[in-house]
Amino acid sequence: MNKRTTFLPKSLLRDCSGVAAVEFALVLPFLVLVLINVVSFFDGFRGDKIISKTTGVVVDLVTRDKGAIDDDKFTELVNIATALTGKYAVSAEFTVVVASIRNVFDVDEDDELELVWSRSNVDDAVLEQGDLDELDLPFVAEGDSVIYVLVQAQYKPMLVNELLGTFTLSDNQVRRPRFVSEITCESDSGKC
Repeated sequence: MNKRTTFLPKSLLRDCSGVAAVEFALVLPFLVLVLINVVSFFDGFRGDKIISKTTGVVVDLVTRDKGAIDDDKFTELVNIATALTGKYAVSAEFTVVVASIRNVFDVDEDDELELVWSRSNVDDAVLEQGDLDELDLPFVAEGDSVIYVLVQAQYKPMLVNELLGTFTLSDNQVRRPRFVSEITCESDSGKC
């Protein structure tokens, strides 16, 4: 027997030339998973900021109006919101809600908010009088009105949406009309 063949297994135990490749192969799936989650988190955070900015633009456009929001103006508002949100507006759950809320001026009664009108591109999302109790609205002085805008979209992570699921990106803003005391709504289809 050759002396060299008897010591072969011990020499293999001392050989460390492939350790780095084995460690890399063990750690690579974890690193890829972390990278995908970081990209998905960043994309969701970016989508949330885009929804917030879009809500600000829509509420600003509505409060600058000096007349009434008709069907054409509302369609333009939805188109603007869709264009600004980009890929986050592609789902069927993309929702834009615009509503006018007034604090009824009445000397004998307590402050009571009244929903004057509400429009949405999704029929189920139109606000009703009972929904005002659930909204976090600022103080509205008696006789004043405010415009409420909600923009909402469903976010599905790029690669791992089965693991993480879908998230609702949503923002609402409330502002007073700028140039008139109250913005009205006119609709040929009766959606106000």
